[in-house]
Amino acid sequence: MKLVFDQLNKKVHSAIIKAPDCDLISDDFESEILTKFELQFPELDKANEEIRIDEEIVGFHNVPDGGSFIFGQKMPYIEINVPVKGCCLLFKVLSHDFYKDNKLDFCYGILSYREFRRIPIEGDDAYITSVQQKVWQLYDNISDTLGKFKPEAEALFSGFITQMRKAISDEKEKRGLQNQLTETKRSLA
Repeated sequence: MKLVFDQLNKKVHSAIIKAPDCDLISDDFESEILTKFELQFPELDKANEEIRIDEEIVGFHNVPDGGSFIFGQKMPYIEINVPVKGCCLLFKVLSHDFYKDNKLDFCYGILSYREFRRIPIEGDDAYITSVQQKVWQLYDNISDTLGKFKPEAEALFSGFITQMRKAISDEKEKRGLQNQLTETKRSLA
């Protein structure tokens, strides 16, 4: 987990150094950094779950487990996507043990479960419900794993945010913006 925070620290520090003066003195700069680098503990946004049923041509990149299939044949699949709120990098590191199953993937802030089936899925509510329940159990397991690290990670985030605020203040002072900002506020008052 420390490697994740070291990597985030480098990115945030670089963004602070590269920020133009007008951004650096903006009242919203800190919150923009927090949002841009997702500086909060990750969690699954189950309320925004999306279920998709479609077909895909089977090839070397998407060979389904078990069953028979023919390369180049279209096979139906069900895909359940759940967005991740918070630090995606930390989420990927803490949940890495769950990706052994090639049905589960995490990309661009979306945790995705995809299951192929030889027979049509559309209209088979019992099958869709069983897959959904299996996925919910998997997501609960991931959430439980994340929960084990939450106190430690939140303490690290708290310290990290304090360091970020200091880095912003130091950069303003280094550029002479702190005095300029104070004088501007006095002249407006």
